[in-house]
Amino acid sequence: MDRIPPYDYSKYVFAARAAVVTCSSFELLLVLFGSLEDSNILAKLFYFLFIGASVAVSAHNIALNIDGREEIRKVLGSSENEVRGRSAALVLVPVLSGIFVFLCISGHAFFSLFVLIHVLASVGQLGIETYEVKNSGGCPVVPLVLPEFKIPSIGQSNPPPITPPSDRRTLAPTHDPDYQTLAIVQDTIFEQK
Repeated sequence: MDRIPPYDYSKYVFAARAAVVTCSSFELLLVLFGSLEDSNILAKLFYFLFIGASVAVSAHNIALNIDGREEIRKVLGSSENEVRGRSAALVLVPVLSGIFVFLCISGHAFFSLFVLIHVLASVGQLGIETYEVKNSGGCPVVPLVLPEFKIPSIGQSNPPPITPPSDRRTLAPTHDPDYQTLAIVQDTIFEQK
């Protein structure tokens, strides 16, 4: 079975993002209010930076309703490094920051619980997004094909310019009787002026 049963993508991704924002916010509060007494100031600074980045990116993704599938497609298909870097950051920062903090924490059970939920939710969200990209046919980047324009050389004559027909009734041939009536009324008004 290579496909999972039908599910509502936006509902699951929103729930995962909300879980990441909630857990990351609690982690940030725990770091700020000093519940990690045994950690040194450098460790608290790193926790603050990584968890703050996770909160900021997840809140940004929720606020602007950013689709992770499109961001993954941009990472895979864009030729501009700035676009690829921004898209990768929007998708990977919550996962990588959660994994890094999870690997570095020790001793505080309440903090560890929030970090574990953060990691599971962000990895689940990334998994759903990559599954959707994989099963949607890959990267939808279409190469730009320009039409061929032929420039006449000096020896060739240019085609004659297009001129409108002399009879206005042949301008818009249609079989709609209402349109024909309207065209006749307009022609008679134009001829009377």
